[in-house]
Amino acid sequence: MTSGHFTSLPIDSIWVNREKRQRRELRGIQELGFSLQAIGQLHPIIVTRENELKAGERRWTAAKSIGWTHINVQFTDELDEAQLQLLELEENVRREDLTWQEQCLAVDAYHKLRESVDPAWDMNKTAAAIGIDRSLIGKYRAVAKEINDGNDRVKSAPALSTAIGITTRSAQRKQASVLETVARVVDPSLPPV
Repeated sequence: MTSGHFTSLPIDSIWVNREKRQRRELRGIQELGFSLQAIGQLHPIIVTRENELKAGERRWTAAKSIGWTHINVQFTDELDEAQLQLLELEENVRREDLTWQEQCLAVDAYHKLRESVDPAWDMNKTAAAIGIDRSLIGKYRAVAKEINDGNDRVKSAPALSTAIGITTRSAQRKQASVLETVARVVDPSLPPV
């Protein structure tokens, strides 16, 4: 997705708008720093012409932590907006150090963005693109919806499996309620369940 044309910028000239970032926690910085020292920077970070970081925050942070003064970048105006968002989301979804909440939100955002660019996009294509089993995509998206809707019980669940369980049971209760309502419309004499 990158253009292949990179620029080296002073590392301290780059800044992060925390409110717009998908990733909330940066983990594995020391290990990534070791990797940068050993093999160098394989992928550029993505910045605006104003040097606002758009993708590659872990690489930027790791490079700073090992004392680099410059880092390779690609400018956002060399990519369209959908490519930028997809690049950040895909990069984040493939990382194992996202919290389960961040993972669900990133998968959902990635799927929605792909769908907006390609009307034929479906969850099978999302699964193939990001390397996650198809059966998990729907669960991640359902959990993300609950988080986005402000469901604190789901958001604060101790584990993804718990959040999926809460979300699944809630959906089942809603479905049962709809079926009961339809049954009562058809036959108002039915006893309450």
